[in-house]
Amino acid sequence: MLDDRMIACVLGGQADRGGGYRRIKEENKMEGFEMGGKIYAAALGALYAVFGVIEVVFVFSGTDALIPADFFGGLVSLVIASTYLAGVRDMRENDFRGIAMLMGGLFLSVVFGVLYLMLMCADFLMYVLGESEEFSVIASLRPEIWLFVAAIPLAYHTWRMLKDVPW
Repeated sequence: MLDDRMIACVLGGQADRGGGYRRIKEENKMEGFEMGGKIYAAALGALYAVFGVIEVVFVFSGTDALIPADFFGGLVSLVIASTYLAGVRDMRENDFRGIAMLMGGLFLSVVFGVLYLMLMCADFLMYVLGESEEFSVIASLRPEIWLFVAAIPLAYHTWRMLKDVPW
């Protein structure tokens, strides 16, 4: 269990014996993240949730359109969405933990976006080597790639806000 001195060390504040955590939490509220960034993060979380639900529903309905039927890919999208939306909830209250959730969502977006980009490149390489008969960029562009590209401005905005924070 963390005591007040440990929390003060982590948060960079001073702790007193009587409820120091609450005072430190109030002093270290996250400020500076504009409303536009919060709205953008909420929209990105909502899009991840929508695409995640669609991917899972397409598995059980048997349809496969521009959005592939991928159960585990849909679950991953739902996890990313919940990370973004939990961060937005905390940021709305100006709590410093919201930015950590946002950074976690950005990290997951990058990991899975790059993963699916590499899969698309592997499919293209299989086509070039003659192991596959066809390759379609449109069929290989998954929603996770689109949303990864859409998360880049939010990553820049977050980096710009946090670049002067002494870690």
